[in-house]
Amino acid sequence: MTRMSRTALFPILRYTERPMVICGGGRPAVEAYRYPAVEWEIMTVIRLGKTRESKMFTAEQYKEAIREYMEAMGYAQTTDSMYEGDLPDMVFVPLVGTSQAPPVWVEAKAGEVSISDKDFVHEIHGHLNHWLRIRSESRFHLKVFARRLRAPTKWEAVFGDRMTEENVLAWLGEVTDPQDLSGSPHEDRLEEIVSFFSEIEVVEGTGHKLIAVANKKRSVGLSALEISRRAQELWWEMRKRARPIPQRSNIVGSLLKFHPPIAYAVLSVDAAQNDQIRETLKGSRPPPYQILSEGKLLTIWTEDVETAFRVLNPTEVTKVDLSHLERESLDSLIGVLNSAINRMIFGLGARRHGKRYYFVAHREVSRRKRRRIPTPSGRSLTVAKPVFVKEDANGFVIMERPLNFVFHLAFEARCRRMWDEYFIGMRLRRLFTEDGLEVIEGEHAARIDKHYRNPIYNRADTQQAKLAHIAWWVFRCADKRAHSTQWMNEFRFGDFLKLEVGWTPNSVDMEQKFLSDFDRVDTYVG
Repeated sequence: MTRMSRTALFPILRYTERPMVICGGGRPAVEAYRYPAVEWEIMTVIRLGKTRESKMFTAEQYKEAIREYMEAMGYAQTTDSMYEGDLPDMVFVPLVGTSQAPPVWVEAKAGEVSISDKDFVHEIHGHLNHWLRIRSESRFHLKVFARRLRAPTKWEAVFGDRMTEENVLAWLGEVTDPQDLSGSPHEDRLEEIVSFFSEIEVVEGTGHKLIAVANKKRSVGLSALEISRRAQELWWEMRKRARPIPQRSNIVGSLLKFHPPIAYAVLSVDAAQNDQIRETLKGSRPPPYQILSEGKLLTIWTEDVETAFRVLNPTEVTKVDLSHLERESLDSLIGVLNSAINRMIFGLGARRHGKRYYFVAHREVSRRKRRRIPTPSGRSLTVAKPVFVKEDANGFVIMERPLNFVFHLAFEARCRRMWDEYFIGMRLRRLFTEDGLEVIEGEHAARIDKHYRNPIYNRADTQQAKLAHIAWWVFRCADKRAHSTQWMNEFRFGDFLKLEVGWTPNSVDMEQKFLSDFDRVDTYVG
């Protein structure tokens, strides 16, 4: 017979006189003994708090304490030997929807139990015989609850770190010859026998301690029953929100409609290399362009387009319409439109960091002021706000408060072609700078950003209003557009896409977070 290693299949955890200690993450690291192709779950002997109790519990009182303990673990009792006369004292099953774990058979010992007690050995042997006879998918886990374990070192020889194959079979053999186990030689079913013992959990604790542990788990919300209840509430809340109110409403999206220019120009130029074209155009202000191939570029048609690119000595200018580019060079067309969007935004004193645009505010910040943009209502919207240090390292209020950082109401804006129409996909973002100009990145930005992820003021209607004000100022403001260049006047901007539907979504709690708050950090810190 092969001897098992001296690693713990059933480590016994001892606790001192501290009350109400729950076995959990503090288990010692153990290595399970494995037969070839078989792996057993490691169970333990759990000793809860003190092992002495002035008031004795009766057998039924002790079972009531076990019932509370198991219910806190997410189980419900189905049978009791006092009434049904079953082999186990108690049988528990997981609550519906909480677990796929097997049923649990319980042996309840309200007094002191010895490892060599003949009745106890006979009971475990009976459970083993029954467990071996049933199908593997119907098998149960066994828990033994005892008020006190007599001679814990002897328990370790069978269930603890001194467990060996011989110890287990010798202990079973105290009642009957192990050759008779389940009617077949024990060698043939040795793996199953060890598997059965590896799944046994022994809990030593008084009735008071079992109840105290159950109450503690409930009070801190860690019990499986509490988790199940909270999950059920969230599930019902999700179903409620998924059922809209039958009332007409408008859904406003973040897609700003626009009509691009209808005419474009393809120029053939002397500069054959792409890098040469870009280098030659530096310092000039031609209309937005996109390089098609060596010596050819695409731009927006204007009456003076050839003059605008005269530094390249264009040899040929071909006028093409929008529909032609949609068929032949859609990607290049989108590139020109995005370049035009960049130029419009940059012309308003903005910069781009990654995908985010932000209005620079170093002049305003130097005067300890905010940068604002006008809105259609005649009021203004703050797009850059300096934040000053309020206290020094010792907690004293600073009279001349130094600048801490600058908060920027940033945004994304990219051309999108969908449903044979053109939109600018816009999205509000946050960005932080040191002085209104230089962007803060990395962990510093992430810590600041965490403070601004507050759903109380980040409501959907507020976000949409801010986005609408920025879109109006950047793309639609009549006063600003009057001073635009010729190619800018070829664009026509509309409103955000709006859908009229026959339902209204349920209102959400003020604490409800936005999906964008779960974006990757680098979306915000660049």
